[in-house]
Amino acid sequence: MANNKPNSKANKALLTHDYCMDTDAKGTKNALTSPCKPPVPHKKTKGDEEVSSNASNDKILEAVENLQKMMLNFGEEMKQNTVSIANIAKAVEFNSAEIQDCKNTNEKLEKEIAQLKTTNAELTKKFQDFERKAAESAL
Repeated sequence: MANNKPNSKANKALLTHDYCMDTDAKGTKNALTSPCKPPVPHKKTKGDEEVSSNASNDKILEAVENLQKMMLNFGEEMKQNTVSIANIAKAVEFNSAEIQDCKNTNEKLEKEIAQLKTTNAELTKKFQDFERKAAESAL
């Protein structure tokens, strides 16, 4: 029989070989690095699968709930943005009408200024003619 003491000769001999398999207290093999074979993954027991499956399902459920909350928030933000866009469109339409009114008023004033300049030039000429005639008659 093998001696289970940590200082036994058999354990010392096995420690020098990296490719040997070591066993834990339960008797299951712990894969050590082997130059020829990749480490063997541990097999899951049925209880482990249920626990990991439940945990996985819980995580998926939590992610779905988070996505639902995000979609509700997205919907609210979209409604607010739609209202904002409608308000901006109304403001742009109003401002466009105001600008058009200002342009029309500006055109009318430009025509009126041109008429006033010609009238002013005509009256200035008539006044100069009267002054000249008055100066001639006074001499």
